[in-house]
Amino acid sequence: MIDALFESSSQPLSAATVSLSSSDIEIYSAKIIITAKMNGIRYYMYHWFWSTAFLSIGTILFTECTWLALAYLIFHIYTS
Repeated sequence: MIDALFESSSQPLSAATVSLSSSDIEIYSAKIIITAKMNGIRYYMYHWFWSTAFLSIGTILFTECTWLALAYLIFHIYTS
């Protein structure tokens, strides 16, 4: 069992090799399931894409509008 696997972007994982230590076992079918355990913003962007997109874009828009309003007020005060 692998608890943590860190994949390199220059050498992506493209194959898996499974070996059995006993020759007495007969396998008729097998399946490998790889589940990514994401955390933080990656988790939210994967599971709630639209909500995260609207929240992020709204935050950036609010920040830009706040700085624009502050710049306008400062400019207006000094030029009046």
